[in-house]
Amino acid sequence: MDEIKKLQAKAEKNNLHLVSFPIRHLGTEKAHILYGKIEKYLEEHDINMMFETEVKDVIIENSEIKGVKIHNLKDKTDSELYASKVVLAVGRKGASWLSDICIKHGIETKLGSVDIGIRYELPDKVMLLAQKYMTMV
Repeated sequence: MDEIKKLQAKAEKNNLHLVSFPIRHLGTEKAHILYGKIEKYLEEHDINMMFETEVKDVIIENSEIKGVKIHNLKDKTDSELYASKVVLAVGRKGASWLSDICIKHGIETKLGSVDIGIRYELPDKVMLLAQKYMTMV
């Protein structure tokens, strides 16, 4: 823990904020088990998963999002889906699309913070050398 505090102090001197937190690594071998459990949970709670489907727009009624307009990429059909709750989870790749949708419908947005992480996968002896070097700098 003292080593982390030393690295944090060095980072602060260089106008960086080093945040330390425990990492839980699922691993490729166990990922399919977790994804299967998530899929089962969603199905048990009547949440339909649609593949090869693109959300084209949101449906707004009385200043509330009531659903989405979708396009099925396989059979090239358009339709509308209505729901009591709509969650738009677009990720980084869809951020500009979501921003455009919000502008189009006059939905107020605000910027949030961004966390950037770095993951290294190195043999222990290489990582020990790197840590040794970092403590000398």
